[in-house]
Amino acid sequence: MLKTDILVFAWEAGSAGAIAPVVQRLVNEGYKCEVRAFEPALGVFYERCGDFATVRTWQKKEIENWEWKVTLAGLGHPFQRSECTDAWKQIRKVAPSVVLLDNWKGLERFLLEDNKPYYQLLPDAIAVMDDGTRNSLVRMGLDASMIYVTGHPSLEMISNLTLEKKKELREVSREYLGIGRIERVILFASEKNHNHTFFETCSKECKGIFLQEVNEGQQLWELLLADLEKLNRPYTILMRPHPNETAYYNNRFRTVSWEEADDLSLIAAADEVFGLSSMIVMQSVSWIIPTTNVQQYLHCWHPTNAFFQSKQWTSLYNEGFWGKWGNVAATPMNHNGAVKNVIKLLDMLLSRKPLQS
Repeated sequence: MLKTDILVFAWEAGSAGAIAPVVQRLVNEGYKCEVRAFEPALGVFYERCGDFATVRTWQKKEIENWEWKVTLAGLGHPFQRSECTDAWKQIRKVAPSVVLLDNWKGLERFLLEDNKPYYQLLPDAIAVMDDGTRNSLVRMGLDASMIYVTGHPSLEMISNLTLEKKKELREVSREYLGIGRIERVILFASEKNHNHTFFETCSKECKGIFLQEVNEGQQLWELLLADLEKLNRPYTILMRPHPNETAYYNNRFRTVSWEEADDLSLIAAADEVFGLSSMIVMQSVSWIIPTTNVQQYLHCWHPTNAFFQSKQWTSLYNEGFWGKWGNVAATPMNHNGAVKNVIKLLDMLLSRKPLQS
């Protein structure tokens, strides 16, 4: 019988990226952790936690020969991968659980299609990034007593990197990607422009944001390249498709998938970033890399095209948290203490003390 303190579980890359700094601190503080996941989260956990924790693919049979005290999890879309959702339904029955949100979008993951809470998926506690997210979930019908503002562990980790560490990561990443040390690298952080609700499936019209037409006969990538070429400085474009995106821009750029390099590696290699609402954009702002938000060019875009609550998006966007635009400067969010707050929440579940939201 395998016994451990904490089971860590996720299936999306973003969830694993947010949870990984917590796992590292937990292990450093003496907690026993076992990591189980599905791809693409599994690959991220291997990369960031494999040196100090056991990371394996989730196997249904393990639940019969294993005891753990609390679960730390990240949830993806509840209706796109039934094997992942079914695994989570099993896991949440075994021990008290905390779900850590890794992004501000897709809050409907806790709901059914009739917009009622999906009680079979709800954990004992949900750790969110800020008060705005907590308020949004409460407006959507979730119980306020289960939602805790902790901050975002990955953004805290990035903001605490020293200049020396950033330089080291830049050199390692560029060598791995085959990019020269003085080469100017522009990173395009893509994502799908969804023309449907969170619960509906994508159509052929759900194209990447850089393929959106911004002027007659001109797509966004063409506009940005035209502006870059006016600077008369050599550059290399790296295109990062979102994990749920399959468009590769007709081989116009070098695309770098999650399988080739994770987000932190790409950010470390970049001199400038263009994007919209993917987490890589906010991460690059936290890294203090010049980051431009492209919403200003996408005249027909609406926050719901990225499964964002409109009020929440506007608040974050206007503060520059998603990069510079117009006269608004890019501004890193303060997530200091996020890892500690998540561990405190786990400790309360481990001790079975009443939770204080």
